[in-house]
Amino acid sequence: MTVSILLVEKAKSPIDWIVQSLEKKKYEVSLARNEREAVERAASETPDLIILNATSPKIAGRKICQALHEKVAEIPIILILENVMGATFILTPPFTSRKLFDRIRSILKSDEGKILLLVEKVKSPIDWIHQSLEKKGYEVSLARSEQEAVERTASETPDLIILNATSSKIAGRKICQALHEKVAEIPIILIMAKAKRDEDVMGATFILTPPFTSRKLFNRIRSILRSDAGETLQAGRLTLNLGTRRVNNGIKERRLNPKELELLKVFMRSPGRVLSRKFLMKKIWKTDFMGDTGTLNVHICRLREKIEENPRSPVYLRTVRGVGYRFEIPGETDEETK
Repeated sequence: MTVSILLVEKAKSPIDWIVQSLEKKKYEVSLARNEREAVERAASETPDLIILNATSPKIAGRKICQALHEKVAEIPIILILENVMGATFILTPPFTSRKLFDRIRSILKSDEGKILLLVEKVKSPIDWIHQSLEKKGYEVSLARSEQEAVERTASETPDLIILNATSSKIAGRKICQALHEKVAEIPIILIMAKAKRDEDVMGATFILTPPFTSRKLFNRIRSILRSDAGETLQAGRLTLNLGTRRVNNGIKERRLNPKELELLKVFMRSPGRVLSRKFLMKKIWKTDFMGDTGTLNVHICRLREKIEENPRSPVYLRTVRGVGYRFEIPGETDEETK
């Protein structure tokens, strides 16, 4: 599938070579000259990427970038000028065309290799999803029933679930709720033949209703998977890659499930700080209910197995009895908690 780019720039710009360079690289380029045209084209054409060339004083880069982000937050934006809310990456002149193309490729390929679970019947009104996902470089696992979907989700911990419920033989709402109850941390795109406006199905991160293009599906996938892509956290010998969900403690490398990732990310960004159980339940599970913290206990145990040399004698993830937990960096946060 040809990559589509929306280029927003004035007819006369200090950097006037972008459109020709993009077309030479075989990108499908659409042009917008002002904020209104940019928003309209972004909404109707759903490009893979937006490049906002704000080097001309006649174009309000900040304002347009924020307007585009509010309308189509799932589409990445390269802003050529300065740091602005909504920009995925900022380029400041002078820069070469090679630097621009390298940045385009890194943004568009940041989610390749991600594991997706596709839940659909053999015969479905929308039968192109599996093939299209594999062409985009995703690792796709298939499930044909609710039981198989739940089992595969638990064993494979995919990055995203796509539930194609356009077939009358698949109970979309029921399966979505069942998956949410089992693995609430994994986002779900639910594709339904019919859905009420602004309908909210428990467990669905986003609902798509046919007809829609493959580009729209990919943009939605990218928006869900793109957060934190490529960022790495370091604490002592512990390294956490937020994009791949892999943690390395200097001896072994393990892959985390999405909830384990969110939990460890919170700890690593708050070294030495006591985090209460109530705070963690609210932050990670979005609940104030404290009647059962068994889920938190299980995730803490799993994290220790993956990051500690000896999970029974943790040096990173320490228990503060009666309160919660504290993340220690050996040699830096020296106060011990038993």
